[in-house]
Formats: sequence, structure tokens, C-alpha cells
Amino acid sequence: FVDDEVKAFEGPMVTVLGTSLQNKDILSYFMTTSWKAIGLEMEGAHYQKAIQVASKIRHHISPDLFVMYAYYASDNPLETGSTLSSGGLGLTGVKPTYMITHKIIEKILEQK
Repeated sequence: FVDDEVKAFEGPMVTVLGTSLQNKDILSYFMTTSWKAIGLEMEGAHYQKAIQVASKIRHHISPDLFVMYAYYASDNPLETGSTLSSGGLGLTGVKPTYMITHKIIEKILEQK
């Protein structure tokens, strides 16, 4: 697929340990702060904490390891008025998943 079919953004994300409502005002706020966050998500904090414990406390992960995260917003309704209970996303997640894989491989190869 052509790169412009799926939009990919690179930058910091705000992650919260609980639930947070998102809207344009909240997302704009985080983008205009010193964080320059491109988004807000609610699922990655637990993974981040586990990685930090493994690397900084238990020293199971080398401090030289370059850590990257990819976030794909798969749970937002695609049409106004739709809800998450409207049905599955079908094949709509295939392109973003491959785009994420492609970008991660690019980053890995840049490191060599």
C-alpha cells in the first residue's frame, strides 16, 4: 500500500494509568504544552512500568537498549454515532499494523 493511505505520526504520547476522556481540547492542550504530545492513551502505562522495573530496578534489560513504542488507535468508532459495540473492525486494522511494523523495522535498520 502507498504510505499516504495510512497516516503515521512520530512523537511523545501521554499515557495514563486509569481512564481518561479525550476530546479535541484535551488533545490540543497536550500538543501545546512542553510535552508536545501527539496523543493520549490509556493502555501502555502498565507495559512501560514493567519495562522500567526490568531495566532500572532488576537490571534484566541493558541500559543501552533503544526502546520504541507504537500505538494504534483501533478502538475509536470510524463513523459519527457509531459505538464500539457496533461490530468488529474487520480488515481495517491490517494496514495500520503493517505500517507500524514497517516503521519499526526502518528504525531498527537506522540503528545499525
